Amino acid sequence: MERYRVEAVLGEGGTARVYRVRHTTLATVHALKVLTLDHEGIRQRLIAEGKAQARMSHVNLVPVRDVLSVDGAPALLMDFVPGRSLQTCLRQAPLSVAAALRLFRGIVEGVGYAHARGLVHRDIKPANILLDESADPPVARVADFGLVRVVNLAEDAASTTRAGMAMGTPGFMAPEQLRDARSVDERADIFALGAVLYCMLTGRAPFEGRDMLRLMNDAANGNYPRLNTLLTTPHLALLETLVDGCLRPTPSARFQSTDALLQRLGTQGLDAEVDSALPATRTWNISAPAASPVADGEGPGTIERLDLEAPDPGVSSASVIGLVVDQTGQGHAAEVRVRLDPNSQGVRQPPNVSRDATVAAQLAAAVVLGDAVQDWGVTWHLAGNTAALQGTSLGLPLAVAIHCARHEYTVPDGWAFTGGLDLDGRIAPVSGVPAKLRAAHAAGVRTVAVPADGLGALEVPPGLEVVASRTLSGLLQRISPEVEAPRRSWWRPRLFALFIPMLVAFTGLSQRFEPLVQDVAMRAIHGRLPSDNTAIIAFAPQADARKLREKHPAVVHRLVELGVRSIFFDITMTAKTEADAAFAESIVWARERGVSVILPVVLEGGLALEPGSETLQEAAVFGAVLAHVDTALWHVRRAPVRVRTLSSGDYWHAAVQSVRGHLAVKEEARVEKGFLVIGPNRNPVWADLVQLHPTEASPIFRYDALDSWEDLAGRTVIIGEMGGSDDLHRTDADTVYGVEIEAALIETLLQQRAPRVAAPELDTLFALAVGLLTALVGFAVPRNRVWIAGIVPVCGVVFAIVLVVAGVLVALFPMMLAAVVGFWAGRSPLSGPVVTKKSRTP
Repeated sequence: MERYRVEAVLGEGGTARVYRVRHTTLATVHALKVLTLDHEGIRQRLIAEGKAQARMSHVNLVPVRDVLSVDGAPALLMDFVPGRSLQTCLRQAPLSVAAALRLFRGIVEGVGYAHARGLVHRDIKPANILLDESADPPVARVADFGLVRVVNLAEDAASTTRAGMAMGTPGFMAPEQLRDARSVDERADIFALGAVLYCMLTGRAPFEGRDMLRLMNDAANGNYPRLNTLLTTPHLALLETLVDGCLRPTPSARFQSTDALLQRLGTQGLDAEVDSALPATRTWNISAPAASPVADGEGPGTIERLDLEAPDPGVSSASVIGLVVDQTGQGHAAEVRVRLDPNSQGVRQPPNVSRDATVAAQLAAAVVLGDAVQDWGVTWHLAGNTAALQGTSLGLPLAVAIHCARHEYTVPDGWAFTGGLDLDGRIAPVSGVPAKLRAAHAAGVRTVAVPADGLGALEVPPGLEVVASRTLSGLLQRISPEVEAPRRSWWRPRLFALFIPMLVAFTGLSQRFEPLVQDVAMRAIHGRLPSDNTAIIAFAPQADARKLREKHPAVVHRLVELGVRSIFFDITMTAKTEADAAFAESIVWARERGVSVILPVVLEGGLALEPGSETLQEAAVFGAVLAHVDTALWHVRRAPVRVRTLSSGDYWHAAVQSVRGHLAVKEEARVEKGFLVIGPNRNPVWADLVQLHPTEASPIFRYDALDSWEDLAGRTVIIGEMGGSDDLHRTDADTVYGVEIEAALIETLLQQRAPRVAAPELDTLFALAVGLLTALVGFAVPRNRVWIAGIVPVCGVVFAIVLVVAGVLVALFPMMLAAVVGFWAGRSPLSGPVVTKKSRTP
């Protein structure tokens, strides 16, 4: 699905299915919620869920990172939470009081964060609370804002909940939510929070049963088994106060806000109690399916218990000192611990990390591990630091730690690192460097590696050395003599893909589409050719065109008297008529006065059919009437100047014969060295094909209005039918009749403006040059400046335009395809520094 590879189904509900997906480049793991029920209301609710979760960033909430389109339906991309749902955990046993209150505090804080932004969840229940067990202790994260209500609808045009509709999960819905979910406020979530706390303590919901009416009545009346009948604990009075303060039927009688609930919860001092109910820190082997982030049930995956301090065989670990700042701008020196597992995949981080820090970790893994990033699982955390972190300052220390873990290397004592990291290995500037230096000095650090760019004036504490670095490889060379700069070679197998555009160019596969660009370029550069040499005499569609033949002699005499150069009858004359003798006499009379009359030849199955009258055969000049139609778009753009038949040999195109008559050339036309030669007239052709040039419309006169004909002197006249639908043809600009195509072809040849079509060998060489140069430039420049390689195809387009000015048409589609392949082939591989010898620095 787009740039994510689906690996497993995590869970499925009534309207959506959740998949575990992995980013194909970064190898990061996410959850993707895809609609399975196509309904406009459900689509709107899913988008509302995405909007609600995307605007929130809190350790106890599952954020939405993106909205994708899967088969036309919206899909939400969320963080993958490595753990079980609270409902799955409670199926085994209730939690201890300390464990329940610790998790409950995080749930309330996350819900309070949403309330502060005008969002009411309306579906808080154990199935929608995930336990992130990669943290120690596990962190509760609230998910599935599918029924969210925006208290202030300024941003959302309208609510999708109808008045009087109940939405939520029975047993956890407040009484007012049962009556009308549209009007509820934050206190409905307070009720659900109380029900969740009751579940964590007892293992069951406060209101349950198959009789839905009775369940609703119990919720409306506050009838549920009290905790004193189910629990024995010194804190019973306190717990009853919390639960009862949330589950009161009247909203005004409950805790009025999460702040009030947290204030009551925070006075109990239970955090110091030993929590035997929650597991120790876990990292996850996500090569097998894990628990669903929104499903009610437990996923089919298995949990692999790992310990960063005691790695398994084949697993390596390392730690470095990283410098960060908190939200107040105070600097911290934290130990960044990294664990590499060859039996796992993906990058996993602690839950209290912002999106910027998460992306920084993914980039660090991609840069250091290169193409091998798919072969390693990277787990990292900050020892002794529990504050929520933001920014990209962890990019450089994480990259150094990953490098050390992979190559069994230890950074010399007294070093600390801060800085971002780009995909090309350059160290990116970060903020808060002065505060970080003060924190490093206070922690006893002697040397700090910082980005060389964006430093400004620094007041370095005494005894502290600042190493300004621009690239990761240069920094690693400084701290480790065994590290060499990455070796780069211009050659790579991806360049073989250039054979694809070369093959397209050599075989002419794109010739059907080339005029889409070429014709536009010719019109823009040269404009349309003026129609100074042709005219059209048109008659309406005839049921039987033979009836017109008795009028042809008068037409010929009139045109000769007006001083035309040649006459082309674009009318089939295979049938013999009584008027043929008189028509033949007029043709001979016109020829004696220097005017050629051209008649068409009908071609069928490789045979030529001339007029049935022998007198016409002896009197007229004959020519084929053909044009090539592109099967892709059905456009007429070229015509054969010579047609070979099985019966009568070669026939020149009627347009060629008309040009020959127009120029009064007595010798036959010929094709010589790629040119059609008609006396002094020369036009480039390729494989007996001539390309039409965009031309203005020729003047049109009515066939039966001889007295209205004027300004025909010196022109070639084409006589044919106009008005019928059977003779319509499409060109690059207009829909025209056949006689108009003949006129355009004659104008193109007479003005010697037929463009030259480049040979396939030249097109192939052009595509290869552009693709290869694009790849080489893309490889030579830094990865974040790969756009510079776009100069090559731009220059290629400019060169093609210059050729169009010169009347030469090259194939542009293979060139652009080669440029795309060149971009792909020339991207610098993500490769880290090379270590010539594995060792440990004392």
